Formats: sequence, C-alpha cells, structure tokens
Amino acid sequence: MIEARDRIGGRTWTDHESFPGIPFDRGAHWLHSASQNPFVGVADRLGFRYRREFTYKTRHLFSGGGATLAPGTVAAARADLDRSLGAAARLGGVDPMASVADALDPTDPWHRLTWRTLSQMLGRDPDQCGAADLARYRDTGEDWPVEDGYGALVAAHGRTVPMNLSTPALRLDWSGKGVAVETPRGTLRARAAVVTVSTGVLAAGAIRFRPDLPLRIMEAIHGCPLGSFEKIAIRLDRPVSALADAYGDVIDRPPLGRDPVNIVVHPFGRPLLVLHVAGRVGRALEVQGEAAMREAGVEIAAHAFGSDLRRRVRKVEVTRWGSDPWSRGSYSVCRPGQAHARKTLAEPVGDRLLFAGEHTSSDSFGTVHGAHLSGEAAAGRALGLLGA
Repeated sequence: MIEARDRIGGRTWTDHESFPGIPFDRGAHWLHSASQNPFVGVADRLGFRYRREFTYKTRHLFSGGGATLAPGTVAAARADLDRSLGAAARLGGVDPMASVADALDPTDPWHRLTWRTLSQMLGRDPDQCGAADLARYRDTGEDWPVEDGYGALVAAHGRTVPMNLSTPALRLDWSGKGVAVETPRGTLRARAAVVTVSTGVLAAGAIRFRPDLPLRIMEAIHGCPLGSFEKIAIRLDRPVSALADAYGDVIDRPPLGRDPVNIVVHPFGRPLLVLHVAGRVGRALEVQGEAAMREAGVEIAAHAFGSDLRRRVRKVEVTRWGSDPWSRGSYSVCRPGQAHARKTLAEPVGDRLLFAGEHTSSDSFGTVHGAHLSGEAAAGRALGLLGA
C-alpha cells in the first residue's frame, strides 16, 4: 500500500495542533447512517467517544445579533427541505436526466436556504447534481459527531497496516499480465492494483495510465466530479452563547437577503464556531485564499452573534480541499444523467485494475463508511480475479 500524503486518512484528518486541546476535523466529522456504519463498532473497540443523540438535521436559524428564529419558523424551513429532498428523489427515480434543481420550487420563501443546504449536502449546487444520484443515497437519519475526531479514528484503525507514506503513484502500467506502479522511490510490481484516489485526482491526470484508461472509465470519472465543501473554524476566548452542539444556519430574517451559511456552535461545549461553505459559493471563496476565508468567517459569525464577537476571536483556521493536490475537492456528486458512473467505476478494468473510494459507492457516496466498504469490496474482487 502506498500513500501520497505524509499521513493516512485522506479526506479524514483530525488536526490536533491548530487548537491545542481541541481536536478539529478538517475533513469528515459525522458517523453518517450510524446503525449501518462499521466505524461505530471500530470506535467502540478503540474507545473513541461520539454523541448518539445528535443529528446534523437538528437545526437552529441564527438571524443576527444573537437572535434565533422561533421553533415554528425553523420547522417550516425544515419542512421545505424535506419536501425538496423527497421531490428530488421521486424525480430522480423516473427521469435520469433531471437535476436536483428541477425538483425545487423557486417561489418558496425558504428556497434560498434549501438551495444552500443542498449545496452543502452534495458539495455542488442543485443544478449541477443529478436527481437520480441523490435518489440512490441511503440515509438512516443517524448522524453522530465524533468527539475525539473521525480522522483520528480512521488513523487509529489503520495504524497497523503496512504502508509507505509520502509515496505518490506517478504512473501505472497495466499493459502486461500484471501491473507496474512507478513512484519516486522506485517501481512496484504486482498481479493487480486497487486505485483509491479521488475522481478529482484522476480527472487531473495526476497518475498516468499505460495504456490509457478505457473511454467508459474516463467518461465516468468526469461524470462524477468532486464538489466543494470547506470549513472555517473560529476559536473564541470563551463560548459565545449557552448553546452547545448547536447545528444550524446564519441567515437574515426572511426573505433571506444574506446568503445562508451553515454553522456548528460550540461542538462538545468547546469555544469553537465551525462554518461550512460549499458549492459555487464555497469554491469561489476557497480560491480567494486563506485570508479572504478568515475574514468572511469572522464577518458571518459577527453577524450571527453581534459585533462584540470580533474582540473574542483568538484564532481562525480554514480548509482548502479544492486546492489540495491529493484530493482536488471534497466529495463526489454525479452530474445530471451520469448516475451510472459510480457503478461503472466500481467494475474491474481488465483482470488487474480496480477502483475504490466513496465515488464508487452507489448508496453511501460522500461518506467515510462508503469509501471503506468500497475498499473491502474491491479487495474481494481482486482476490477473486486472482483466484486467491
């Protein structure tokens, strides 16, 4: 096993250095579909703490100056999101060419918030996402945050696996009976290879294949690109409110003049605000650089909780997965008419080349457990192809 980064985990990464004493998940954080997620059992075995009663669908709406909208209003916004998700799933079941946006009602007063929430869930704006892809996603509604860090959990789980770090694959030759993988440290030869890099890396041609990958594989790679989902984490001198583990959105009061921004307030009671920006808005902000992201994050937080918050900021950290050469984005979403791409990518190429990763999961894409289960499936197929 070779890994381009100097750590294991890929897009799961718990940062223990930026905020001493506070683990910060720069990537994945929630145990999605927890009752079907194998990492719940891994967490129990390794003694990692997580919160069972929390779901990221529990919501607050922060309308400025520390105010939150009434529960009835929040329920109306949530009902619009649920209706939209249901409509998109139904549309995707009958029209493979439809986008998620085709199922939305732009006249609904909560349309802008629903659009932004879907952009965050999918990584791309609804008009760029296939409704058929969304229709296949399996969600149990259980989303449990990992107190000790999901990235740390994944790293602990894989600690005993023999691995060569800081060893990117530069070229993969599958022209013969086996495979030859060129790296800066030499060439590895094997009977088969499982390729787990993202579609963003594959589309960029960061790994050269000889011969070129079949056209159907290249079309599937470009049909299932990575989206944008970035975090802006603000460390405060102390909690800004009595809320803890509050998940919601920073908005203006309806009709929502300000673009909504997702936020987690004081995860596990820690003096931290974590803002999420995604889709076109997230990508546009990410390419402006860290300084612009920090400034935008503090401005949004000050709108939510009052201008006094600026004096209480101690440090701001941001993620830039879109600029990371080993990921080139957040997680995958199929374009309209391309939902079949995941199945295509999960099929063996010849008798010696297999792909794995969340982009190959038809029902758990965009998740750590989806990637994990796809890896197990690919390894099983490889052993079967080799007659082991």
